[in-house]
Amino acid sequence: MRDNISDTENDFRVKSTAATNKLLQLLLKHHGVGDDDLPELLDLQRPTVEAIQKTVAAAYGVTRNEMISDRRNVKIITPRHVAMYLCRELTPRSLPAIGRMFGGRDNSTVHFAVEKITLLIANDPVLAAKIEKIRAGFES
Repeated sequence: MRDNISDTENDFRVKSTAATNKLLQLLLKHHGVGDDDLPELLDLQRPTVEAIQKTVAAAYGVTRNEMISDRRNVKIITPRHVAMYLCRELTPRSLPAIGRMFGGRDNSTVHFAVEKITLLIANDPVLAAKIEKIRAGFES
């Protein structure tokens, strides 16, 4: 049941993004922006899960392979959870899809990570700043 809800939510997010892009395209054309200019102006590409994993791994001094491994030590758990959180926030991927990209983890593991990091961000300004700095690197 959860997979169906997550997949439906993912479909909505993807369709919503596509509709927004189409509307933006129409508005830009209406204001004289040509088709040749659109790809550069509409560079709304979201980061990939792998790009997020690599960036978070580098920020925490671990490797991507360590993050997607079965290891559960403290050195790896926080960056893994941060990466799962950012994947949920910055990509249209569903919880099951994100879990598969993290060594085949279950969607409930991803949900736990997202909830945990959300709570930590609210209570830990240092972690919040670090995550915001990582996020800003993708949004610039």
